Amino acid sequence: MPTSSTLITPTEVNSMVFTVPITESFIKASFITAAEEKYLVPIVTKPIYDDLFLHASLYTSLLTYYIKPFLAFCTKRLLYSQFITESSYTHDTATTFPLLAEPSKEILTTDLQILDDIIAAKGEFLLTQLSHTLYPLYVLPEPPTPPAPFIFPVTLITPAEVNSLAFLVPIPESYILPSIISTAEHKFLIPILTHALYDDIFVNPSLYAALLFNYIKPYLAFCTKLLLYNQYYSENNSLGTAIPLAPLRLDDLKDLGEIITSKRQILEQHLSPDEFPLFVLYSKSRMNGFIISE
Repeated sequence: MPTSSTLITPTEVNSMVFTVPITESFIKASFITAAEEKYLVPIVTKPIYDDLFLHASLYTSLLTYYIKPFLAFCTKRLLYSQFITESSYTHDTATTFPLLAEPSKEILTTDLQILDDIIAAKGEFLLTQLSHTLYPLYVLPEPPTPPAPFIFPVTLITPAEVNSLAFLVPIPESYILPSIISTAEHKFLIPILTHALYDDIFVNPSLYAALLFNYIKPYLAFCTKLLLYNQYYSENNSLGTAIPLAPLRLDDLKDLGEIITSKRQILEQHLSPDEFPLFVLYSKSRMNGFIISE
């Protein structure tokens, strides 16, 4: 495999997937190389990948319209993952990643799932352009037994309910992804309910009807809305330009956070081991929300 060059440049990555360009020195060649090895070679196969470097003019259309857009998002995905997981990153995010300064690293984990969806779609699009007639070096490998597709678990609230509870002006429900609701449940709800009670609500929802409709769903709807707005801010091309959200100020996110805090407190007030035996209080004793010594 070529070691001195890549099929796409940092400048092209910047222009294709970042609405507000980031410092190009952070789009390292190692990210692009890793994206080619991890995502591209399994699709185009090794012979045609090597030939792309030797006879680039024969693949101009394929490179320009299919490979480079695909590689740009793959590189962005690895860059986001690096930003989240590597403690060695000590640069000023507000300077080098203008749209990643808000929200936090934890919120960006939602972006990775969205980027995976984009990469899968662009990979399938690229695959349809490859044929034995147009590209003789392309040899379709023997298909392995496909793994079972990942299906997000059923959530306690639907996109339609999020729309009606948390948005005055409804947005297209297709943008309220199951991955965002699932993230909201694991990040905001389960730490309050505990896993035992959370799981039992799925098994016996009729026993928790009042708790669900009056307290859990209103809280969860606004938590999902917060993640959706953070997704909008965190430089995701697919959502940032498609969802009809008015530009927000930081004050708006602060107000949303205060709503969530209020709804969480109301939910917590209606949880007790007496009424819900599976609800287990925090293992550490607390007073007014603060951990106290045993």
